Amino acid sequence: MGLLYRRNLRAYRTHKCFAKTPAVARQLAQLGIPDVQVAPVGLDLSVIPEVKESTEALRETRNLPADKTILLFVGRLDEYKRPLEALRLLSKLPGAVLVMIGTGSMDAEVEREARNLGVWDAVIRIARLPNDQVQRYYAACDYYVNFNDHEIFGMSLLEAMYQDCAVLACRAPGPDFIIEDGVSGFLVENTDAMAALARSGVRPVPGAARKRILEHFVWTNTAKQFDEWLTEANGRRENGTDQG
Repeated sequence: MGLLYRRNLRAYRTHKCFAKTPAVARQLAQLGIPDVQVAPVGLDLSVIPEVKESTEALRETRNLPADKTILLFVGRLDEYKRPLEALRLLSKLPGAVLVMIGTGSMDAEVEREARNLGVWDAVIRIARLPNDQVQRYYAACDYYVNFNDHEIFGMSLLEAMYQDCAVLACRAPGPDFIIEDGVSGFLVENTDAMAALARSGVRPVPGAARKRILEHFVWTNTAKQFDEWLTEANGRRENGTDQG
């Protein structure tokens, strides 16, 4: 790994580099890499359905309660995703329901902790779902919650925001870049702060989350950055000004 790392650094220092977040771009700059441009990962809208059903209809067809706050956790049930924090959040919100989509090494621990906290009956576990159905859960739920405080990016954040599900996320490089705090979603320091926001019923500015995604986090926009750079680089080569 050390050999690969040093080889890659040598290549990075002599080539154009694209980084998916400003945090990664800063790390590369600190390593002496001179030409770094932020080009974030994006959604491929050709494979994401437009959800046209109302929230009420989506809840009815999925046996979700119509009159309760519904939290949504999507991801691996592994330590780095901190799924137990979702249960602790639920315990601070009497009457709320938590939908957990995913499976992993902590399956048994999640159930055990939910029972210990007395919230097991308010947890809906779904191990796996096709992506088009996950999109409908985003649209059906009130809050998408993310507890990974080392989240490098967060594709599920993009999907939730695109479906206008209010995002509550612990601060980390990915969420800090994606979310405009208080506008297109909400950034928090801990589970207590997340619970306070959920209790308040706070919502993003109407339309701001989807607007944020469409303007900055779809693949067509990222491809445009690549294309612009390639066009510029080819122009320099044709003019004999590019020595790379």
